[in-house]
Amino acid sequence: MEKKYTNKTKEFTTRYAASKSIAAFAQALRQPDRQPRVDGVLLETYLILYDLLNDDDEEIRDIAASTASHILSYSSVSPDRAVTLSPLNASELFATFLADNYVDSRALSTRAVRYILGQEPRISNANSERSLPTVSTTVAELRKERTVLFEEEKQNLFIEEVREVDVWSVVLMRLNKDAFAEGLLSETFTWVSEGLACFSEILGRQDGEDGMIGWIAKAEAYTLGVQLISLAGVLVSREFKALNMLGGRRAVLREQLQTLLECGKKALLHDDLVSRIQSALEAS
Repeated sequence: MEKKYTNKTKEFTTRYAASKSIAAFAQALRQPDRQPRVDGVLLETYLILYDLLNDDDEEIRDIAASTASHILSYSSVSPDRAVTLSPLNASELFATFLADNYVDSRALSTRAVRYILGQEPRISNANSERSLPTVSTTVAELRKERTVLFEEEKQNLFIEEVREVDVWSVVLMRLNKDAFAEGLLSETFTWVSEGLACFSEILGRQDGEDGMIGWIAKAEAYTLGVQLISLAGVLVSREFKALNMLGGRRAVLREQLQTLLECGKKALLHDDLVSRIQSALEAS
């Protein structure tokens, strides 16, 4: 549970303390008119700053955006000028900055996959870490009839999950082969392959063709589809630097994407998901 400290005028959370601490440290991270430091040991600090840019507290986001703007000025993403960024723009540019400067980092590739899957604990929700369920398990829950009148509110409403998938999929595509461990690729392949097979199997059945009024239309199902298709798209892309580490598994995923495309069209799968599958196949 996150600690809170209070005085007569303000409540101080550990997140607020983190944002102020990194802000105070920012001058050491980038000296005036120079590029920022990108020592390996600073990656974790930068990832914490990324999380603060996506915090559900507006004040914390603003503090983090000011810090990120200072670091990103005269960096690889803005080599010739200083920048002043909103939290939303800063978070996207900061992910690009990390991909540019930590291209061989296995820690970054692992974190990127976990961000895509929504599995990385956020500083705004330290209790969010959990094991990754299979897609079939998640889909089984989504297909159950809901009788609860009010859904439990997620803690961080600022994080837009689909945007996170898109941002960190791009990061994975920019990283070098050395950034990927065989174990990470194998685990990712297994989750994606099982998920593609699950989606295709259900969409290929008559009771799976529920279009605009069934489980396919749920926001959670759409997000799961984006996560699944985006990771598959990375793994089959001709531009993926670790492509040869997958061997014949790439062909398996490509065939599964083609099957999902055919089943999805028949089952009225969301147009955006169909478009994402087509884009993944075109890039493979």
